Parts: sequence; C-alpha cells; structure tokens
Amino acid sequence: MDDDLKDMLAAMSPPRYLEEDIDPGEVEIMMREAARLWRAQPWDRLEEFGPMALQAPGLMLTNDCIGLADDQYPALVLTYSYKDYLLAVSIGEDIVADEKIDAEADAPPDSILPLIDAIESKLDADSPEDEEDDRREPLVTLSWVPGSHVPGSLRKEIASQAWEIAGVDAYPVAVRVDPETGLSAPGWMDLRRIAGACAALSGLIESRPGDETICPPFWHTARVQGSKTGVLGRVVCPHPLAVRAADATYRYEAELGPDLELWIQEGMDAMIRDIAQYHVERKPHPLPEGAELHGALHYAAESHLYAGSKEAWDELEEMMITGLSRHDAIHRMGVPLMEKVADIMQAGKTSRRKRSTRKKKGKRPRKK
Repeated sequence: MDDDLKDMLAAMSPPRYLEEDIDPGEVEIMMREAARLWRAQPWDRLEEFGPMALQAPGLMLTNDCIGLADDQYPALVLTYSYKDYLLAVSIGEDIVADEKIDAEADAPPDSILPLIDAIESKLDADSPEDEEDDRREPLVTLSWVPGSHVPGSLRKEIASQAWEIAGVDAYPVAVRVDPETGLSAPGWMDLRRIAGACAALSGLIESRPGDETICPPFWHTARVQGSKTGVLGRVVCPHPLAVRAADATYRYEAELGPDLELWIQEGMDAMIRDIAQYHVERKPHPLPEGAELHGALHYAAESHLYAGSKEAWDELEEMMITGLSRHDAIHRMGVPLMEKVADIMQAGKTSRRKRSTRKKKGKRPRKK
C-alpha cells in the first residue's frame, strides 16, 4: 500500500502546488485550514461522514458535495455535485466488490488513494457518447499522509514556502482527479473550495467543545481568515438532495438555493409554484399564510440575491455566520421585501381611491 501511495503522488503532474497562475497565498491558506481540520479530528466527532453540501456563496458554489474517509490515510473528497458524489461512491463499492482493492466484503477500502486511482480509470473508461451523463467532472481529494510518502519536490516546496502542516505524519496533500487530464495539482478554485470546506468543518467542531458526537442535521458557516477574496465556507449535513423523496415533484431547496435553469427558462410564476410545492411536500415549517404567498416571499429574497447585489449577499452571509440556516436567513430577507411590496400596493389602492373621489366630487349635476 505504501508503494501505491508513492506512485500515486509521483503521478501528479507536476508533483507540486505552484503553477504560473497559482498565488502562493492561496496554497498557504489551504494548508493552514487543512492542518486545522486535522487537529480537529472530524473522524472522531462526526456521526456522519457524508454526504454533506459545501457552499461558498462568493464562489457561486451551492451544490458541491463533501465526503470524509476514515481509513489508513484520512481524506476529504470534494465533488462538484451530489450526482458526482453518488457516482464516486458507486464506483468505490464496485471496486471493493470486484476485489480490486484488498478489503473485506462490505468494508471500506483501506486507503483513499488507490480508490482515487481506480475512480480515475473507471471515469476514463466511460464513454460519454453512450449516455447522457456528467461523469467526466473532476473531483478533488485532500489526504493527510506521512512526509516520507510525499515526493521530495513537494516537500521541498512546502518547506521553502513555510506552509503549515499538522505534523510529520500529516502532510496535507491535495490532488485533482480529472478523467480527461489525469492527476494534477489543484487549481485556484480547488484550493478555495478545500479551504472553505476545512474552515467550516473545523469551525463546527471547535464551536462544540467536549467529546459528544455531532449528529445530523447540522450546518456551520465560517469565513476563511486571510482570504483576499473573502471566501466563505458552509457545510450542511445531510446534503438536502440526500433526503429528497424519490417521487418529489419540486426542484427548489431552501438550503441550496433556487434551480436557476427552471427560473431562467420558465420564469417567476413557475419558480413561485416550485417553491410552494417544496414547502408542501417537505413540510419544513408551518405555513399560516399559505404555500403560494410563502413561495412569493422566498422568491422575493432569492431574486434580491441573484440580482447581483453585493449588499444582499453580505447580508445573507452575516446571518449564516451567526448560526442561522439558509432557510431562516431567506425568511428574514424576504419579510421586509414583501412588506415593501405590500406598502406599494396599498399606496396604489389609496391613490386610486383618491382619484376616484376627486372625479366624483368634480362631477356637475345634470340640468333638467
């Protein structure tokens, strides 16, 4: 297994982080947050290792998926969607069943790294012409491995840049697995996604001192300190799509945000109906005002956000950092917006009544 690990890391092209377009500061932040998560030991505190949603509003990420692996080399796996996560899990189960990795029946593979290699091979073998799928999306892994297994060029780079590590037996090693191009160092977006995930997970654990197990549902939002772009990481467990009923007729998820394709193609009325249906089927809370009016409230808040207002996004982020769920934050944003609409409608009614009264008063009596 050690030889497999060394071969895997040596296959990175190149086996180092810094490329022409990579800011050393981005890697420094990722390494720091990775070391922090290692010290938090989520494998000992979380009841569920996945799937979790990763959100980074500033990066326009709402549906990334996180899974944790607790094996010989603990790891974090990031996919771009819940579908991709299910695919990776399915491939992993097939690999174990086929005994491509030395493992007992129904047991997880004893290292994430050969699993990555097998996933890459499986993805590469899939033919996109055969069926419509998005299986060729890359995934990103972060593993904590002994320094003796890290390529010398990568160790030298880490030392020369004075990047933080959790210990000589816990070098954070991030790898991008792309079925088109193979294994490579992560890009700047990958680095920010990893930093956001690590910051949110470690912040969750640090916010709950003690030894008690953290059980779902849970969520946590944290700002990545030192990030020039103000990266915000947020984790939600379980992933909202993991608890969606197979026969669900809605597409909206309050903890993820609107289905933008539906919104753009079908418009406001369809979106409001979809939000209302989400509340009818999922039943997240009582609806004293009715599902349709409540759908309009959500629509007003989501429209305010996706209109591109930085102030609106800042407001949402600040509320979530204080511990609110995204759903509750949307309510708080939507109420004043709906009140403004109500005031405008009321003002319109009042204006029409006044005009009608003036017209009646201005009428002259008919001559007989």
